[in-house]
Amino acid sequence: MKDRYIDFFDAVKEQPIELDDETLQAILEGRKTQFREPLKPQPEGLDEGAYCDPYNKNFEHFTFWTRDNRMYLIPGSIWNTAHWRPPYGIPGDRLWIANRQRASRIVLAVKNVRVETLQDIRERDAIAEGCKAWKGVPGEAEMTAVQAFVRLWDSLNDQRGFGWKKNPWVWVYEFEVMK
Repeated sequence: MKDRYIDFFDAVKEQPIELDDETLQAILEGRKTQFREPLKPQPEGLDEGAYCDPYNKNFEHFTFWTRDNRMYLIPGSIWNTAHWRPPYGIPGDRLWIANRQRASRIVLAVKNVRVETLQDIRERDAIAEGCKAWKGVPGEAEMTAVQAFVRLWDSLNDQRGFGWKKNPWVWVYEFEVMK
């Protein structure tokens, strides 16, 4: 009986994800291997130095911790602790693209999930988000991949209350297209 219990929870899960045409194209071209999604609800009252990681390393839910490794207790989250469940699965799970007739056979394998604040993004992460640095012609400004990501993020999320300046906590999903 115990083995059946373990097998049930170790099974790969699949779920749909909706993507716009531009995002889908970047994935198909191999330019996009990461995406970010705001935590909902956003945690409040965290001290500087707080961090979030998979509770007991099982990825089923993530927990917020203080700088000195004490668990946060936040009313309204799972069991009044600072636990959040990843909305798009855990490493090993699969996402299938649900909103495109031609994309219905495209499946993404979740490779990693982490939580960080939006402004923790690095240049290589912005590139994995499908953004790129560019150099303008003489007299025009240059733009890093992170700066391009900020513009893209705000165009999609600022009006939803998750703009760059608010520095929300986000899920960071790394994935690969299954062949």
